[in-house]
Amino acid sequence: MQAETEERQRKNQLSIRLVGGQRLPTWGVEIEGHPCAVRLDTGAEESILAGRLAHLGTWIEDTSNRWLEGASGGLLRVKGRVRLEWTIEGRQVIVEPLVVDGLSEDLLLGNPFFDHHGCQVAYDTRTLNFPKWGLEVPFGLHAAATKQVHARRATVVQTHGISAMSGSRMQVAIDAPDGTEVQFVPDRTNRKNRCLLAATVATVANGNILVPVLNGTEDKGHLLAQEEVGSWTPLSDELQVLDQPEDTTREDLIAWLAQIAETP
Repeated sequence: MQAETEERQRKNQLSIRLVGGQRLPTWGVEIEGHPCAVRLDTGAEESILAGRLAHLGTWIEDTSNRWLEGASGGLLRVKGRVRLEWTIEGRQVIVEPLVVDGLSEDLLLGNPFFDHHGCQVAYDTRTLNFPKWGLEVPFGLHAAATKQVHARRATVVQTHGISAMSGSRMQVAIDAPDGTEVQFVPDRTNRKNRCLLAATVATVANGNILVPVLNGTEDKGHLLAQEEVGSWTPLSDELQVLDQPEDTTREDLIAWLAQIAETP
């Protein structure tokens, strides 16, 4: 019995993590046997679930004509809405979040959740309170350290048109400090805009990077402003990206590799 109580307290324990420069309570729960990190944001107008976890719920709405603007200004396509359920201290928790792809977090609970359950986040007592159940779930105000780097979404800065059978470079917005070296990976989707973006390693300048884009069709292509076109990750300080001069010969490369092999 004691072991079950400790396990229940662990699952219901809230911790604080640094997310986008802001501290948000994070509630560790299990949904259909799957551990989920649930962020609590009383300022969010909607509850949002990562598309990779949609299988944990029951679909109640299916749509592809709606977009959601993220914190960095990027647009996330809404796939629909699901109904999720889990229990806490024998009480059933219900939430109906929108499902979007590209969300690095598992689940974000917004105003609809707090209104439905009549619960509040009490920072003075560090508890999530459910008055109608007489239930108070404690949380800490520590930041959990992690070495994991989540992929961020990258968006088009401004609408960009590309002539038929041509290529150019366009600006992609990266939410990182200037001077940060990042790796951009385009989405692998069948785009109707006929544009093919290249995987790129670049340094952020004015919040943007330049990405090569190619239109190999006989029709004009375009990319819309704020459209999500891929993901980016900061490169580790331990990883050095090397530029190869155009006049590098095979002999130069062999000599360079031999030099590396001799270096202790």
